[in-house]
Amino acid sequence: MNNENKIILSPWLTIVFYAMYALVSIFIFSASTFGWSSVAGISLSIFTYFILGAIYLIAIIVLGYKGMKKIIFSVKSLMILSAVQFFTILFNTGDCGDAGGDWTFIKYITGMPVCRSGDFNGLMHNLAYLWSSLLFLVYFVLLVIFMVNSLKDSLPINKKVKK
Repeated sequence: MNNENKIILSPWLTIVFYAMYALVSIFIFSASTFGWSSVAGISLSIFTYFILGAIYLIAIIVLGYKGMKKIIFSVKSLMILSAVQFFTILFNTGDCGDAGGDWTFIKYITGMPVCRSGDFNGLMHNLAYLWSSLLFLVYFVLLVIFMVNSLKDSLPINKKVKK
């Protein structure tokens, strides 16, 4: 990996950036959904980001004591993670609260009709919800892989010099 394909940060700056990233992501996820389903989605996002952040912080502290002085991030991995998060937000589903109907965020931003009485189609709603859930799952799995790889790539290599 050459210098053009990586980002190098201090461990504590990494934690600050993760906290900012998590807060912005939670806001964007919550802004891209409405209705009763948003309550569960926002709660799950907050819980997941908090748990992942706590584990990441503990790993950085432990590895810091073992000599890790910097965190190395792959730009390619960051771009893939960003693309998956973008599609996850675009296809984030919502319901219309107590009214009939459902929508995805992409329908909302393109001006397609959402939350009209009689719009509710059980099969389409279930497929949209399944697709959105799978995207969220893929996104969070990729986030974990990204975090693990950043720590793995940052580990100091102990080489013994032979005399």
